[in-house]
Amino acid sequence: MIATIFNKRNTLISALLLTGVLPIGCTTSNCVSVARPDEVKGFSAMGSIKSTVPLGGLFRNLTYQAALDNCLKKAESMGATHFVPDPDSGATFLSLSETAHGTAYRKP
Repeated sequence: MIATIFNKRNTLISALLLTGVLPIGCTTSNCVSVARPDEVKGFSAMGSIKSTVPLGGLFRNLTYQAALDNCLKKAESMGATHFVPDPDSGATFLSLSETAHGTAYRKP
């Protein structure tokens, strides 16, 4: 009985996540999109942004994503609509921390 209830609850949560009903991630209209340099031609550059998250190493992709999310939050607080990561910004192998950096842009 308990296993059946647990499975039904997990199925419901999975369905809600897949359909986007649960509010996860950016829920405002001011979301910042990660873009390529060619996608922001004609946009206003708002400045450079950098974020470092400790504990890279084996969790490099997870910690790099956290650093990138911090950059997107900073860009949003600046009023940016897009964020272009620098070409050398990315997860590194066996580092002590991960750093994301790039430039925030605002769509005209």
